[in-house]
Amino acid sequence: MDEVIGKVLKGEFWLPREPTKKWLGTLEFKSGYHGELDLQQIEGSLSDPGFQLPVLHGSLTNHYGYAVTLYNVIIVGKQRYLDRPDYDLLSCVTNHVLFGGNYGPETDPNIYGIQLQLSGLANWCDSSGFGGEAMSPTPTEFAAELSYRPKPSIEIELPRGKRLGFSTSFSGPMLFKDLKRVSLAERDFIELLFDHPISIEQVMGETLVWQTFLGLALRRASYITQIRLQMPGDPTGDFRHILFTPGSNPDANPRVLRRDVLFFRSTLGSHLESVLANWNSLYEKADKAIQLFAGVDYQVDAFYSTKLLSYLQCLEVLHRELYPEESPFPSKDIWQKTLDTLRKALPEELKPELRSELSKSLGFFGQMTLVQRLLALYDRSPTSLSQLFPDREGDMKFLKDIRNYLTHYGDSKVVDRNFFISRHALILTLKCRFFLEIALLSELGLTDTKIKEMLQGCDEYLWVKREIHRPTP
Repeated sequence: MDEVIGKVLKGEFWLPREPTKKWLGTLEFKSGYHGELDLQQIEGSLSDPGFQLPVLHGSLTNHYGYAVTLYNVIIVGKQRYLDRPDYDLLSCVTNHVLFGGNYGPETDPNIYGIQLQLSGLANWCDSSGFGGEAMSPTPTEFAAELSYRPKPSIEIELPRGKRLGFSTSFSGPMLFKDLKRVSLAERDFIELLFDHPISIEQVMGETLVWQTFLGLALRRASYITQIRLQMPGDPTGDFRHILFTPGSNPDANPRVLRRDVLFFRSTLGSHLESVLANWNSLYEKADKAIQLFAGVDYQVDAFYSTKLLSYLQCLEVLHRELYPEESPFPSKDIWQKTLDTLRKALPEELKPELRSELSKSLGFFGQMTLVQRLLALYDRSPTSLSQLFPDREGDMKFLKDIRNYLTHYGDSKVVDRNFFISRHALILTLKCRFFLEIALLSELGLTDTKIKEMLQGCDEYLWVKREIHRPTP
């Protein structure tokens, strides 16, 4: 859809409930696929600024001739012309815009497939179908034989009638002559097919799953380059409709160095299909922790103290989400009986407000502490983590002190404001990120030995494991 970015697209627009009442207007996409819509309309046809239209249909009259559906159109301003008192120009903004048809609300389940282009995907898929040989018949001539064979696509069955696939295609001229420069490329796609249709809202959720996966693998944020959809009536695997969405970045092409990456597609080898299937399941169980972790990558200018606190909170949330059954009490019923007994023992003479506050605080009684949760995660990958945190119990208690200081200035002999402007804070932040990444890799079914092998290819891990992260008391 490069042909529409930055251009003013003329068309007619109407409300789904009033298809015969149309307004002329212009639609323009600027940075991040943020849509701006100007409508020419008669006084009183639409509401005042601030009003939101859930769905607006349109038909572009440029030579493109697309039918479009605009979602969540917000009226932001109105211009009135003195020489035409009956004429208004409404300025609107819109988030999701669907090219290829007029459809209902974004909550309607009418999507049977998604094809995703995400920044970083081409880096993660670290092999190519190109091959060739250069020849020099004479000192003044040059010839080259070039071939392209698409990589074999893979398809993985996921729960609830969902299938995940990876595919490639050739991009470039099929015939060329008298050109100073020729560009040939291989495009990589993630494809998802559904037995039961999903909505645009769910499309965005599915997209986030694989954005965060690439973020984990490449250790940097992944952006949407393009989303194509398979709608009712489209042949299977034919993604004819294009969804423009906030946060898209068609120009995002990060420079990724092999030594900075946690793992590539080729790194997983025979584990590829199981890791991808496990990631889908893991995201469903631990989406809060994963989103918190991924969010740090989109805040490149955040202070290290902010990142450190986010990683520590993420580790705690990850354990809470994955292992809710790990508790010192034999069963939930016994915990509830103990809690009821403690609450009944509160003196009646206390003020109602104090009794209520104490009663609520008792609800946390018997839950695992942060140190216990960190130790539980540590013990799942001790070989990899011991390289970063050799003092198992001492280091986990130190992480607890850091978290407490950042949240409520807990007492500590070694943690104060000077710590967070020291080199130790930088090293500890980097180590905590690796702690989280190792915990996630373990949950994806990789053994401690395999994880350690993968980490040997990451320069930052090799460097940071030799650094000291705790000041001397």
